[in-house]
Amino acid sequence: MVIDYYSNYDVNTFLLIANLHQRIPKLYVNVDLLNAAVFWFTNAERRKYNLKQFQFHSKLRQMANWHSEQMKVYNFFNHDNDFNTRYRTLTDRISSVMDNNFRGFMCYGENISDYPVIKTNEYFTVKHINGIPRLFSSANGREIFSYSYFELARIVVESWMNSPGHRKNILNPDFTFLGCGSAKYEKQGKGYSMTYFKLTQNFGGGLVANNFFYDIQNKINKFIRT
Repeated sequence: MVIDYYSNYDVNTFLLIANLHQRIPKLYVNVDLLNAAVFWFTNAERRKYNLKQFQFHSKLRQMANWHSEQMKVYNFFNHDNDFNTRYRTLTDRISSVMDNNFRGFMCYGENISDYPVIKTNEYFTVKHINGIPRLFSSANGREIFSYSYFELARIVVESWMNSPGHRKNILNPDFTFLGCGSAKYEKQGKGYSMTYFKLTQNFGGGLVANNFFYDIQNKINKFIRT
């Protein structure tokens, strides 16, 4: 069953979802829940600054999922995709999802992140218990567990807020729509693998009217004829 984490929730009620506080597993990750968590934590930041909440937009989520998946498949981390010309730039990705009901945005932006499911500065040792590799802190010997969906989303959004360019996108009053996407992958270590996520936020502002391009084309045709 597909759960709508957007129209049925707000910043407060979303945080009450029980599954949000489960640790992220190696298998069967609920990426829809993670994407929604990033969306709502971003709106929580907007609320702190008395800015209008982002509206969810399915086209932006589609673009964000594609870019995260492309970064995973082709093993890169960049706003430009040099491996697939159809999705090379953010403008290309917007064009790729246009249809008769969606003609794009007047302004748009993007944030990306590449983040593991544990602290990035955590030093650990690996112990194989019953054939399963487990991580233990080098500082205190305690076992290290993966973040919950809640924790990872909060940490990623906080890292963006601590970066001037990413923060500018999140707090840009001209952006009114948001969609978030992620792709899980494993990074191999010595005797273990670590779960990482490629994460993308796509922002949009000012929906282009369906007749906008027709008006432009009519003006061009009129100019040519004269």
